[in-house]
Amino acid sequence: MIGKTTTGGNIRGLLNYCYFENSTSKKKNIRGEYIFSQNLQVKKDFNGELNLSDIATQFTEVAVLNPNCKQSFWHQSFSFPKEENPSNNLLEKIIVDFSLEFGFYEKQMIAFRHYDKEHHHFHIIASRVNLDGGKAVKTSNNFIKTHQFCRKMEEKYGLKPLEAQRQNLIDGKTKELKNQYSVFLRVLIDENLHKIKSVDELEKILNQNGVSVEKGRGITFILPDKRIRIKGSDLGKPYSLGNLEKRIKGTFENEQLENSELAKLKQVIDKVLIHTKSFDELKSKLAENQYQIYMIAKVGRRELKFVKDDFNHKYILGSDLGQTYSYENMLSKLKENNPKSFESNFDKPFLADLLATARGNHQAEIDLAKIDQSLSKNRGEVGIKLKNTKAKGFKK
Repeated sequence: MIGKTTTGGNIRGLLNYCYFENSTSKKKNIRGEYIFSQNLQVKKDFNGELNLSDIATQFTEVAVLNPNCKQSFWHQSFSFPKEENPSNNLLEKIIVDFSLEFGFYEKQMIAFRHYDKEHHHFHIIASRVNLDGGKAVKTSNNFIKTHQFCRKMEEKYGLKPLEAQRQNLIDGKTKELKNQYSVFLRVLIDENLHKIKSVDELEKILNQNGVSVEKGRGITFILPDKRIRIKGSDLGKPYSLGNLEKRIKGTFENEQLENSELAKLKQVIDKVLIHTKSFDELKSKLAENQYQIYMIAKVGRRELKFVKDDFNHKYILGSDLGQTYSYENMLSKLKENNPKSFESNFDKPFLADLLATARGNHQAEIDLAKIDQSLSKNRGEVGIKLKNTKAKGFKK
């Protein structure tokens, strides 16, 4: 039994991911079997499908009670070996044990079982926030706790234990993992890398999750309670000190990403952009394909940022995709599809996301009215114009 933990703030995207197939067609096929819920009213529409909109509203109504918790929702998945086919009754027992172990026994939860892979697996979506607000469920050490929980469930219910020596593919080479914590370290780093601006900030996050860091010519990750030391390079090429710094800056080119995720995103954009006439429509169509789109404002230029909506928290820049997918060319295509559109209207949703991020990172007060006036007068130019607004605490 293997568990994976992520947290996020997009409850609608998470519910869609767990319930529906990943499809670009308007009609969505159900892939998730609803097997459990607590503190939620789960209703079905006239067509027999779960009313995900109503469920998402219930989650959101509780989440807003704790505005300090930005990542309000916990996404937990558990997978079993191919030969193991647990009953739904057993899965429900594991879910209850999970709620007791991790502090969700009085919170909102819903679970779905998937049959779309060779191995059986299920997903739990839970609110970290109490029904009356208050403190949220802590995320510190959740990867180690998940590992320990899996071992408990294997022993309690007679499940097949995790193999002691597991093979894993790293940079195209078959290499025996020193221990299962290598998997947790990679996931932990990947999930937090987009939130930080330096390796020092990454170190603080790792410390909060029970991992110490040594830096010199390279980087080593240490699990003191397990007496385990793992070099960054042993985790794979993207986890060496130099490449972590490049990934934080957005300059690292991962060949595996180039061959898979970049190609997939290009195909999605090419398909949805053909008849798209506005930014809102583009944003909606990409969201249907589990991608969110944002803009990064840099001095003298703008760039698009695509975030995959599967709670892995990885992102791709427009420049990674090539010139065809630059901000200017994407804008040109939208204007070609809808000649009546204006550049300033295209920029405003991007700017709203940008300013929201600025507030979250710097806790600054930003004069939206002045920025809006600047956009109107200057056809949506972003960058130098932001400086003219004297937005405190915001750095381009």
